Amino acid sequence: MFAGGSNLRLPLDPVTLSYVMALRGIRPRLSPEPFTYGELGCGTAERLILFAACNPEGTFFGFDPDITALSKAAETAEKLNLKNITFSQASASDLNDAVAKGVIGQKCFDYLIYSAPGNPAVEEVGTLKDCSKVLLRDNGIFAYRYRLYDAANGDQLLFENLTRQILAEQPNAGEALTKEWRQLCQLYFAAHFAQAEAFDKALSEGQGLTWLKNHAPAATQPCRTLEVARTFSGRDFTFLGSAQISGNYMELSTPESAHLPLGARRMHPLYEAFKDLAMQVDERTDLWAHEPLQRSDNLITLFGGFTFGTTEAPERIARTVTFQGKSFSFVGPLYDGVLSLATVMPVTMGDLVHHESLKDIDSLTLLNTVQLAVACGLLQPMRSSFEGGVDMESPKLLGSYNQSLREAQLDLQDYAFASAVVGRPVFLSGMNALVLQALDKGGMTQVGLLLGDQLVRLSQHPYLRPLNLGEPKRAVNEAVRQIETVFHQSYMRWFSLGIVTTENT
Repeated sequence: MFAGGSNLRLPLDPVTLSYVMALRGIRPRLSPEPFTYGELGCGTAERLILFAACNPEGTFFGFDPDITALSKAAETAEKLNLKNITFSQASASDLNDAVAKGVIGQKCFDYLIYSAPGNPAVEEVGTLKDCSKVLLRDNGIFAYRYRLYDAANGDQLLFENLTRQILAEQPNAGEALTKEWRQLCQLYFAAHFAQAEAFDKALSEGQGLTWLKNHAPAATQPCRTLEVARTFSGRDFTFLGSAQISGNYMELSTPESAHLPLGARRMHPLYEAFKDLAMQVDERTDLWAHEPLQRSDNLITLFGGFTFGTTEAPERIARTVTFQGKSFSFVGPLYDGVLSLATVMPVTMGDLVHHESLKDIDSLTLLNTVQLAVACGLLQPMRSSFEGGVDMESPKLLGSYNQSLREAQLDLQDYAFASAVVGRPVFLSGMNALVLQALDKGGMTQVGLLLGDQLVRLSQHPYLRPLNLGEPKRAVNEAVRQIETVFHQSYMRWFSLGIVTTENT
């Protein structure tokens, strides 16, 4: 059972990548269609192991030159009894050589991932392109996570480089350009207060252009975004956007003040770098699709195979969402109808279109509503629907990964659970995990006593220490209170997300 670290939450799962394909009008791969997924530089591969547990129709491969990390990953997968994942000691260069020698075949992956921006042995971009070109099937996806700069002051380097670029492109620009640049760089200047003060003073005195010229060194370092774009652009690959779904919507990922200057540069070769600067990010996850692509304008082909739901309790779904100072309201009959269904259990677009409460809403409006809810994080694209019943007496953990909870010694941190409904990990609080563990072991009759024992064990935890749970009776009373809270918020959700089942497994 893995703790829910940030590395496990990266949007690199097959479902999310397929959804971005659909947004771009490219036929996505959908369950139960088999697929092959490979990750370069996988390390100890906890995320990859979870993806394998969540997507049983997939075959997963982890590659890394570090044999120690791979041995640990393989041992973990074997303990979890996962049969659809394999590990091999190899770098991208090694794989290129293996293809050239005929050791492995070409076009054998549907998804290829490189996600090791902190790795000192960063693969060369050209090597990664060559590897992706020979290993990816047509319509396959290469997801590349990287840092814009390796230096700690990457945002400053990006600001200097792009400032120099725009001044070189517009040598006769007036003060209008400087005001536009101030709008584009709002988040950068918010993080560099002294520079902001000096620039604003120069602007007020009509000297903004002079100030910019003085802060654009004669030689600057281009960001990796440009290198990646130059390397992958061409007839073999098409840029799809970001693996972070909201990052594909300028209105959601950048301040409102930046929308006008960004819109004016949408066709600029450096548009993505300008957007990086407006977003004040130091890391990207780019998606490149291998040509030829299966393009489609049929919305059923593109979105009909996804389900849409949430991993949060319905009462925790915010109806007003704010991105970069701009608020989106999800209040009203249309949103109520969609969310009241999708927050109970994952639903397909067909479920929504044919539901009695939404019968007067046309399908395109419903799809646009769902897409906005996904972009704002209220809903998530998922792999499948909930099938089965609910056992109130003795539910059991579903799948070999989740069943590893039975022998785990837990604390109160978040834990990652495998969900073949969602197609990616679901993260539950430590208290949820403790209740699930006790419920799986003892059913409804013993859950209170078993959880009470665990609360006694954890009684010195800073969160629990004020409750004085060292006394067993007090611990059982607290256990009953926690169980009531957790059941109210999560019990049905555990079933609808495929974390527990009615069958004795």
